[in-house]
Amino acid sequence: DIICSANLQHDCFRANCQAIGQEEVRQEQELIGKTCSVIVHADEDGFVVNTHALHNAKYICAVLPHRL
Repeated sequence: DIICSANLQHDCFRANCQAIGQEEVRQEQELIGKTCSVIVHADEDGFVVNTHALHNAKYICAVLPHRL
């Protein structure tokens, strides 16, 4: 059962993620011959909990490690 939602953001600052990837740009679902930089994440474990969702605090605290 889903009891709440939580918004997590990758912590690119601490992981030192870089905008070194490339992705083809689409317009109206068509490739237009241009590319843009995309973030390449350095890890898959570092996240920040969006604390704006504090109305779910008792549920979020129940599943997070105490060190957080």
